[in-house]
Amino acid sequence: MAATLLPHAHDAPAILTEERLGNLEALLADNMRALARLQGLVERLASDIHHYGKKHDTDWTEEGYPVAPAGEPIFFDSQHDNGAYLANGWWAAESWGVWGSGGPQIIRFAAGDDYRGGYVDVKLTLQAYAPADIDPPQVDICANGFFLGTFTLKGTPQIFKLRLTPACIDKGNILLHLSLHRQYSPLSIGDGEDQRILGVGLLTLVLG
Repeated sequence: MAATLLPHAHDAPAILTEERLGNLEALLADNMRALARLQGLVERLASDIHHYGKKHDTDWTEEGYPVAPAGEPIFFDSQHDNGAYLANGWWAAESWGVWGSGGPQIIRFAAGDDYRGGYVDVKLTLQAYAPADIDPPQVDICANGFFLGTFTLKGTPQIFKLRLTPACIDKGNILLHLSLHRQYSPLSIGDGEDQRILGVGLLTLVLG
């Protein structure tokens, strides 16, 4: 029977070192592959952000408000992706615009770098769910906590012009709160199957 050669004791550290080196090389290779995947993900994300910004052409303030281009209408129907301006209290956009979803509806926007103080005019195209057998809906509108007035809505679109004073404009960043006095779902008054509580209907916003 052939003799089995065993490694000498002084060879053991060398064997262990080679094993550890092999393990480290394998671990380094895994990390390099993971890093390459991460780098590719970052590059794709940066590309998506670049293309999104070019497509939607929306600037943002440092405080996180989307800038409303002066004089250009912002549409809120499903054909326009302007959900960034809708801060809270809205259903999904539809072909005509978007319904509020109960509670106060909040619109956020900024006057942008061109704002140097003074008054800001805002035009909103609004409507309401207004069946003939209920009282005309009324909405309170506030800007950054300052009450602007109570307005009567109809079941068809109307344009409302709001003048915001310098006192209610925070560095050009604006939160508009729209609060209907009463809100209904069509189902609750026997007018169809829609169970949604419908707030203010918003079609467009124009700054200036």
